[in-house]
Amino acid sequence: MRGRDLELAHKRRYFFNKMLETKDVVEFIDTMLMSDGKTEHRLRKYYPLLKNGELQYVIGYGVDVTSIVEADEKVKKQKNFYESILDRMPIEVGIIDHELRFVYLNKKTVKRDEIREWIIGKTEQDYVEKTGKGGEFITNRVAMENAALATGETQQWRETYRLGASDELHILRTITPYEGPKKEKFLLATGSDVTAIALAEKELTLKNEALQKTNSELDRFVYSTSHDLRAPLASVLGLVHIIEMDLPNTETKQHDLIRMIKESIRKLDDFIAEILDYSRNSRSEINAEWIDLELLINEVRENLNYMDGSSEFLLHLEIEPGLQLKSDKRSIKVILSNIISNAIKYQDKNKAERNLNLTFMSKGKGVEIVAKDNGIGISEDNQERIFEMFFRATSLSTGSGLGLYIVKETVEKLGGAIDVHSTPTSGSTFRLFIPNIA
Repeated sequence: MRGRDLELAHKRRYFFNKMLETKDVVEFIDTMLMSDGKTEHRLRKYYPLLKNGELQYVIGYGVDVTSIVEADEKVKKQKNFYESILDRMPIEVGIIDHELRFVYLNKKTVKRDEIREWIIGKTEQDYVEKTGKGGEFITNRVAMENAALATGETQQWRETYRLGASDELHILRTITPYEGPKKEKFLLATGSDVTAIALAEKELTLKNEALQKTNSELDRFVYSTSHDLRAPLASVLGLVHIIEMDLPNTETKQHDLIRMIKESIRKLDDFIAEILDYSRNSRSEINAEWIDLELLINEVRENLNYMDGSSEFLLHLEIEPGLQLKSDKRSIKVILSNIISNAIKYQDKNKAERNLNLTFMSKGKGVEIVAKDNGIGISEDNQERIFEMFFRATSLSTGSGLGLYIVKETVEKLGGAIDVHSTPTSGSTFRLFIPNIA
């Protein structure tokens, strides 16, 4: 008898004796190498027939289960293959059933093989009681797992572990619900080490706080300095005006010099005023109120009467009857001042009539403002950049390049929008939308 046949004989004798001893059904699988070289698996069973507790007969049979055994082996190989992949992953991976019992955990989650084998079929609470680890997180974890099962939505949170006096470990945990082949509910749990990201975020937060503090201090300095500079400038302008009044009319050259001094002082004052507008815009809270647009525009127009060319410049105003705007009055005044002063600065002096048509009309839940002038216009290349800080669209510019930047910043702070369409020598059209503030 060959060795393999002898092994089968011993195996069958073992189970037969076991049946005699227990007087109960036994079953086992024979694995046989057939003459054609193929392996065949047979499920064998021995049934004892008893009478008054005594064995009378034994019924034995065998069924070919080769396909079932091979399928099981294939499943085991696939399972081992996928588990070997998951065990090599740099993140924690686990599968939890609808009763919150562990079905699988990779080696990254639990390094000790005996604990990992023991925990299958157990819960988070069982693990805490067994190892004494993770107790501070269990309540939140279970809540997240239940939330994922109840809502069918992925849950994500961070856990921070203290490692000694100063070090920390940050784990990003994700629970994703899914259904098995029989519609049973499972949870895919992962944990990723995000310590480097957390530390970078902490560092970035500290830098942002320091930057905000520096910006706030710089903003206060700019505001204070700009505000303090305007008073001496006003005094200088007053003194220059006194000198101008005392000069005889025959002193043409001196009068020209005085006019140039006054113009330079006003330009500097305008620049400081723009810096103050920008500073106020970034510092101030929005104070919503109903605005009398016509009264506000007349106030702006009066403030701009000192500008060169303002006396020859026409402003045509059209406001939709019954139109109401609820917004920040100071901000709207800054916007209109810059729009109108720009139209005056860049009027086309070759044209007999220089004007700005300013139209206010309702649009949706706000007001649309259309400012259309017939000035020198803006080239197409420069139209995309005119809202940049300190950008000047023309060599003829005498401004600081802050005006339209401040307009855009202010409009956006109010939740609105602005765009421009312009044609050189024909003029520019600015279209603004300002929403009503509830």
